Amino acid sequence: MTSKKTTPPRSTVIIMVRHGKTPSTGKILPGRATGLHLSDVGRNEAIEVAKRLSKLKKVSAIYASPLERARETAAPIAKILDKKIIINKGLLECDFGKWTGKELGKLMKLAEWSTVQRAPSTFRFPNGESFTE
Repeated sequence: MTSKKTTPPRSTVIIMVRHGKTPSTGKILPGRATGLHLSDVGRNEAIEVAKRLSKLKKVSAIYASPLERARETAAPIAKILDKKIIINKGLLECDFGKWTGKELGKLMKLAEWSTVQRAPSTFRFPNGESFTE
């Protein structure tokens, strides 16, 4: 009895790209807030990522969340790779509830902040969800 060699299945590579910088990056907790667009720096970051990704041999799809900052980051990538952006709500960030849009400096002073930093999966944001959800 002879054994046949089988070819292993081809692997799928998924590259995650975080949205570029916005005017409020590092100042507030944006979460799912709409209306936040990329800053000039963020637009340049998106262009640089697009240039790097253009060197890939094959890109099958480009997905982005519906948030403006995510779509604006994906746009130069889609353009350089000649792909359409597929919007997927499943890529939305965690719902930070009452913390959405709050100043990070103020949030860092809350007792709950240490839990978010030490054991984030155990914390549920007020009127929001946990990271595991």
